[in-house]
Parts: sequence; C-alpha cells; structure tokens
Amino acid sequence: MSKKATIVIGSVLIALITIGLFVWLAVDLTLPPRFEINNSKLIVKDSYRTEIDLTNAQISLSSDKLELTKRIAGTAVGSKRKGRYTIKDIETEVYLSIMRFGEEYIFIKNGDKRYYINLSTSEETLELFNKLLAVKE
Repeated sequence: MSKKATIVIGSVLIALITIGLFVWLAVDLTLPPRFEINNSKLIVKDSYRTEIDLTNAQISLSSDKLELTKRIAGTAVGSKRKGRYTIKDIETEVYLSIMRFGEEYIFIKNGDKRYYINLSTSEETLELFNKLLAVKE
C-alpha cells in the first residue's frame, strides 16, 4: 500500500473515532441513569456505573452547593455531571450522577465514600430517595 493511501485510511479512522466519541458523549449525557436496588445496594446503570452499599450508609436530601474542583473521570455538559470528581473541602473523590447541577440532590455517605444523585425532576429524585429510605428500614 502506498504512503498516500495509508495516510488517507489513517485520517478516515481518526475522523470516525472522533465522531463516534462525540456522539457517545452526547447520547450519554442526554440519557438519564437507571437505578436498581438489590440486596441493600443501589446499582447505578450508566456510563459511570457504580454500586452503592446502603447497609450502613447515611442518606439525606440536600441542596447544599457543590463546588467541583476537578474531574477525575466523567462528563459534564450544561447542568449535567456524571462520573468521579473532587469537590471543595472533601479530601477524597466523589461520585456524581447529577442531571440538574445546582438543584436538590440525594447525598449518600458510606464511610469515606460520597455519592451525589439527582434525576431529571424533583419528583423523580424524591421518589428514589423514598425508595432508598425504605431499604434502610
């Protein structure tokens, strides 16, 4: 194969990979995560999947402001934040599944692990919160 053909094929592959990445990110951020509660664990089914042990966890609703300081592995567009971040005044990384940044969220703390979750509407967030409290009882 000629050098020119190799360059063209390489350029096309790079373009396709780049387009695929942008499409994946756009779709990922527009789809709300799915939640499953199984054996005292909250399973977040999303690009940044995680399992949260609820056994000894503290669960509360909060509207305290979150000040993100660093994205470890995650995506952020508009008011949506997903993945692992660091936030001001917290020593360890935290997990975010925030569909509406700056609005009320569910805060789950289990040992030194912290999780911040809200859904597309306040009603959906409250419904998930109530399901989590029922698991704790």
